[in-house]
Amino acid sequence: MTQPINEWTFTEGYQVHELPFDHCLHRFAVIQGGEEIHSIVPPDLEEQAEIIELLNKGYGVDLMEDGNGNTVRALAPGFIEEYRGIRITYGRAIGRDPLEAGDYWAYQDGRQLFDGIDFLPELRERIDDYLAGN
Repeated sequence: MTQPINEWTFTEGYQVHELPFDHCLHRFAVIQGGEEIHSIVPPDLEEQAEIIELLNKGYGVDLMEDGNGNTVRALAPGFIEEYRGIRITYGRAIGRDPLEAGDYWAYQDGRQLFDGIDFLPELRERIDDYLAGN
C-alpha cells in the first residue's frame, strides 16, 4: 500500500488516509477494520484543501460526497456514543432520503432531545449549547 501523506483517526472507528492520486491532486481513503471502504476524490485542489481543513478540525467524512455523486457512509448503523451524559445513536431512517432524514438522535434519561444530520463535532457543540442552557 502507498504511504499516506497524512492520516486522521476518528473515535468512531475509522481512519482517513490522504494518498497521492493525480499529480498535485490527492485522494482520501476511508479505512475501517483494515479495509478501504470508501475513496473520496476531490474534483480540484480547492476542494482538496477544504477536505483537509475539515479533517484537521476533527470533522469526519460521514455524509461527504465521494466525487462520483455517492454519499460516504463511514459510521455503521447502530453506532452509539455517550457524550457528557447524552447518548447519541447513529442510524438511518428507513424509506426516506438519508440526507433529509434524521441520521443522529440524542437522548437524555430516555427522552429524545434532538436529531439531525450534523457531523459528530457539530452535534457535540449542539449538546454543549443545550447543557449550557443556550
